[in-house]
Amino acid sequence: MATNSNFIIKNGLTVGSNTVIAANGMWVGANTNLIGATGPQGIQGATGPVGPTGASGATGVIAPWIYITTNTNAVANSQYIANTTGGTFTLTLPATPTLGTTVIVTDGGNWGNNNLTIGRNGNTIEGDASDLICDVGQTTIQLIYDSLTWQTTATIGSKGATGVVGATGAPAAWTYITANTTAGANTQFIANTNGGVFTLTLPPTPVTGTTVTITDGGNWGANNLTVARNGSTIEGVADDVLLNLPQTLVYFIYTNNTWQVVTTAGSQGATGATGTSGANGATGPTGPTGPTGPTGPTGPAGATGVTGPSGPTGATGVQATISRANMPTGSVLQVVSTTKTDTFSTTATSFTDVTGLSVSITPTSATSKILVIATVPIGHAGSRVARVNLVRNSTAICQPTPSQTYSATKNAYIVSGDTIIGADFHFLDSPATTSATTYKIQVCTNVGDAAMVVGNRTTYDDMNSPSTITVMEIAA
Repeated sequence: MATNSNFIIKNGLTVGSNTVIAANGMWVGANTNLIGATGPQGIQGATGPVGPTGASGATGVIAPWIYITTNTNAVANSQYIANTTGGTFTLTLPATPTLGTTVIVTDGGNWGNNNLTIGRNGNTIEGDASDLICDVGQTTIQLIYDSLTWQTTATIGSKGATGVVGATGAPAAWTYITANTTAGANTQFIANTNGGVFTLTLPPTPVTGTTVTITDGGNWGANNLTVARNGSTIEGVADDVLLNLPQTLVYFIYTNNTWQVVTTAGSQGATGATGTSGANGATGPTGPTGPTGPTGPTGPAGATGVTGPSGPTGATGVQATISRANMPTGSVLQVVSTTKTDTFSTTATSFTDVTGLSVSITPTSATSKILVIATVPIGHAGSRVARVNLVRNSTAICQPTPSQTYSATKNAYIVSGDTIIGADFHFLDSPATTSATTYKIQVCTNVGDAAMVVGNRTTYDDMNSPSTITVMEIAA
């Protein structure tokens, strides 16, 4: 049927059996069997916003050293310089440690005389339900909690300097310094540069075996400590040394006409890496399609994506170590010592072993040197010669050239029986072996009519003094 603007419907309109327009021209409309046209599709709902980025993992930090002299409760991941010069006290471990909790403590002076107690505080140490007694001087101890017990590691410091003639000397005390200082022989310093850089000047006239020990009292990394050579050389070089590595213990030992330098394992491990960022939140779901009919409403916004988890904290770096094979020339590799506290006498005119005054050492390398240090107090009747020899295995060493009637490592002419003389000496030997080697002291008199005595005078038995022999393996 054609349609145009002049088309007029009369008497109604029927489609099939359905009346659409009545005879009076009124619109009746389709019955329920006729379906109207589908309305236009609603616009797509907006995409939900992207969820925020997860927080970064925390950055690890290096704990500062804390100087203590009385009972202290340790906090997790802390470091202490414990000075027991004023008397024994207790450092109590944290009560609720977690996996990786660390406490480090180093001898600030006098553990050998006044012990430091480390209180376990309800947990075990190396699986044992007892407190830890620290009685070895110049030691650093690290305690790490492994979720079951406190595990311990320790580094042993150098031997103290040999005492003066007579009674055996005690190890030097630690001296706390913050400004320019000139060191004496065989001294130890805690150098704190928090207030600014300064200089520690070495002794002007050192002898073989002279030592100076320095530890970081705080802030070498920011404010360097200068060690001035004071006319000598350091490692054979005519330059001062700049110490810029924090938390380090440095030994200067004078041997072979220069200061040799030995250092402990270095600073605290590097800061752990920053944790990775959390993943982006998931995109929100697409809003539903609008209903049929006029333009559909906008679909609801998608839900905000969940925040990604925080990245894990980086692991603490491990502490470096130095093997004996990598120690520099002049380093002390091992120390063995014997002390004789009773006396010995003889009328022999040929060299005789002093009972109990020998020491055995096994060098780790055939190129190593052995530094021998001996103190032998002797007495004799008046107008007699007391003779002392240093012997390696069965061979007399440290002998004069040319040989004389009374040649020996040490001779002493005793004027009076009231006299006691210290026969003291240092000798750097080259045994060229890796087998066990014995160093011992032999003595004799030039006249066998009266006894010579080791450790006392002859006229009066009232001046007992100990005798010592110490050997150190020196890296070549």
